[in-house]
Amino acid sequence: MVGYGMPRVGNQAFANLVDKMLSGKVVHINNKEDPITVIPTIPMGFHHPSGEIHIQDSGEWDVCPGVFPTPLHFVCLCHHKALT
Repeated sequence: MVGYGMPRVGNQAFANLVDKMLSGKVVHINNKEDPITVIPTIPMGFHHPSGEIHIQDSGEWDVCPGVFPTPLHFVCLCHHKALT
C-alpha cells in the first residue's frame, strides 16, 4: 500500500498492528512542509505505522522505517537519501 500525505489515523497499538500484519508492505510519502501528515499529533496519542518517506524541498528524501520512543517524545529514525 502506498499513501501520499496521509494524516495519523490511529494510536500506537493500531500502528503496531499495521506493522505486524503488513510488514514491509506499507509506504507513506509526504512533503515535510505538509501539515496534514503531522495531525492529529503524537501527544494526542496518534501515530503512523512504519514506512514513512519524507520528500525535502531539495528533492532529496528521508526514509523513516519507524519511531524510537524516548522519555519525552518519539523521534523518527530517518536515513537521508538523494534522488538520482
